[in-house]
Amino acid sequence: MQSTQKSDQLCNGTTTKHVDPRGFFQELYHFNGNPYAQVSWFSIAPGQLRGGHYHKKTSELFIVLEGEVQVLQHVLDITPTFEWSMRWTHTLLKQSQVFKVAPPLRHAFYSAEGAKVLAFSTHHFNPNESDTYSCAKGLKEYVEQTLK
Repeated sequence: MQSTQKSDQLCNGTTTKHVDPRGFFQELYHFNGNPYAQVSWFSIAPGQLRGGHYHKKTSELFIVLEGEVQVLQHVLDITPTFEWSMRWTHTLLKQSQVFKVAPPLRHAFYSAEGAKVLAFSTHHFNPNESDTYSCAKGLKEYVEQTLK
């Protein structure tokens, strides 16, 4: 079940908090004339996977506030004979550790015990003009086989 709630005033006015079984996502602030246009935070409920997408224009910087997060990345392997394949990999981030995503890196997050993450984004989140493109092929299987 997904819900959207108006929250208390934070930084520059009323923001919207999006809630679903994976956790929540809430924008905290819009900056004008700053490399990072938006600051948000989100939760990852225990055992949940978030993301599985990439951006064409948006860069993001993530800081783990609470818990531990597996950052999953879809990487390109190229052999010396120029054969290529895509595969998911993961990196464990603990509290206060940082991870940067630049276009078009495919990324997702998983937390076994649950976590909260602060996100800085170069573009405002707008579900009507989204710069988020799904690419979750093989992601759930990778998490089931590797992280659970």
